[in-house]
Amino acid sequence: MQKVRIEHEIAHPGSRSAGPYVLESFLATSEVFSHFWTTGATFIGEEVALPATNVNPTSVYSLGAVFSVHLGTSPIAPFHLAPAFLRPKPDSTTASDLVACTNPQFRDWVTSFRTFLGREPGRIIIRLFCGEALRFCQALAEYRVTGPPAVSVVPEEPHGVCTGFVTCPL
Repeated sequence: MQKVRIEHEIAHPGSRSAGPYVLESFLATSEVFSHFWTTGATFIGEEVALPATNVNPTSVYSLGAVFSVHLGTSPIAPFHLAPAFLRPKPDSTTASDLVACTNPQFRDWVTSFRTFLGREPGRIIIRLFCGEALRFCQALAEYRVTGPPAVSVVPEEPHGVCTGFVTCPL
């Protein structure tokens, strides 16, 4: 992660999420991006100093021993960031302001999702996958033909990664 951060010191993934404030967002989104690629977390401030107890799933190796997370990955990119710039001086928005703007959006999404699950239990099955995208597509195609429970993809050299689906109750 450090190598990606150093090679791309000024980066703007996530700035398009600021909508009309895209130009004003460059510094703050670059700071969040740099901080994420340095620490693996979005929290900015004292919270970062606390020891992590869980691995960030973004950091899991997906191609054997190769770290293959896309260098443009930014945890704030999927959120609407324009509200963070609604102030007298939009260019004074900080990285902490952007992260604070994403938290209620994420909380609302989780609340809606949980509400839906409570209304229609068993309707959604979540299948987790961490690995190479084409292997995943092959596994889905095989799953459609063979159905549950056993789906596997023959591993290719040099990585030797198999794919299988496991249903986890919610």
